[in-house]
Amino acid sequence: MFTVIITQLGWLYGRLICLPILIHEIYGGFTYAPDRGHLQPYISFSILFLSTLVVLHVYWFYLFMQLNYNFVVKGETRDIQND
Repeated sequence: MFTVIITQLGWLYGRLICLPILIHEIYGGFTYAPDRGHLQPYISFSILFLSTLVVLHVYWFYLFMQLNYNFVVKGETRDIQND
């Protein structure tokens, strides 16, 4: 149980706190050097894809929290897909 909590805290910090900050920094003013200016339009795609990934991480973290709730309240976590 201890490793599950540590893993979920790492997920919370790394993927739900640090990644949005990184995306904000990229959006806020990341520019390529003049000799690589032709790559500048790809930053918009990176921001879009990384933001989509954050949305997925929020959903997955919500699923983790549902598993934790079921474990605390019912004392078990069942995989209904295998029933």
